[in-house]
Order: sequence, then structure tokens, then C-alpha cells
Amino acid sequence: MPNQYKVPQDVEAEDTVVGSLTLKQLLKLFTGGSLAYLIFLSWPQLFIFLGLPIIIFTFLVTFVKINEQPFEKFLFSAISFYLFPQKRVWKKIPQEIKSQENPTPQKTEEKPLKKKVSKSELEKLAYILDTRGYLEKEEKKEDNLEILKERLIEKRSHTEEDNHPLSIEEIFKNNEGK
Repeated sequence: MPNQYKVPQDVEAEDTVVGSLTLKQLLKLFTGGSLAYLIFLSWPQLFIFLGLPIIIFTFLVTFVKINEQPFEKFLFSAISFYLFPQKRVWKKIPQEIKSQENPTPQKTEEKPLKKKVSKSELEKLAYILDTRGYLEKEEKKEDNLEILKERLIEKRSHTEEDNHPLSIEEIFKNNEGK
């Protein structure tokens, strides 16, 4: 029997530590609760003004999501929205123009140089084009000439039987597909 493995379904979900609380939530609650408890022990008369806002803020940061964003990200976005300007204004800063004592001459349009091609290079290119790039070496050229001669003889024998001769051009046209 082959081994069966469980494939996790929700990989992005955080693991819970206590009940339905994740480790992040537990640490946030512990930090906020500890701070509020220290204020209660140090200044019991100021607990309502300092401790309760800390507890409320702790619960907001721990449990509240706005538009599926954590509260701290929403709070940071709201603060940056009110602190920074909403209009972007482009201010052009003039730069000093430095004059040159020896100005560089303006470039004129350069004409492309014509490459001189020798007759032998043209013959090689024409041969490659004629053979459609299949034949590049002289050795192959000689072998293919023999094959073409054999085909020519074979075609002539068939045409003599059919009583209508083929020209060399027709034979080459028929052999192009082979």
C-alpha cells in the first residue's frame, strides 16, 4: 500500500498557540496588558487616563482588521495621509549654463561606408542562395553534381519512353522538391 501524505489546505494561516490566538496576538496582548498593569501599580489615579487608552489600543491592534489589513498598517497609512501633502507639484530648478571656451564642433551626418565585395565572395553567396544554404563546401558540390547527372540520365530514359523529352530546366525544377 503506497504511503499517503496529508497536503496542507491553508498554508498562509498562522498557527494558533492558545485557543484561537496566534503567537503575534498573544505577544501584543501581553505587552499591552503588562504596560497597563505597570501604570495601574505606579499611578492608580491616572489609570483611567493612561491605562484604559492603552488597553483599547492593544485590543484594536490585536483583533481589528480594516479592509482585510491589520490595524497597525491602516493606522500608519492614515497618519502618513494626514502628515504628507496629497498634491504633488513639480518645481523646475534652473541650472547654471556653463559656457565653454572651445565649443565642440557639431557632428555632421556620417555616410555609411560601402563595403567592397570581391567577385569570389559574391560567387560564394550566390552559390549558397542557389542551393538554399544546404551546400556550403566544394566537396558536397561535386557529390551533388554526380547525383544530379544520375537523375538527369534517369529522367531522360523515362521521357524517351514517354516520347516527349524534358529540358534541363524542367528536370531541375522537378528535383528541387527532392
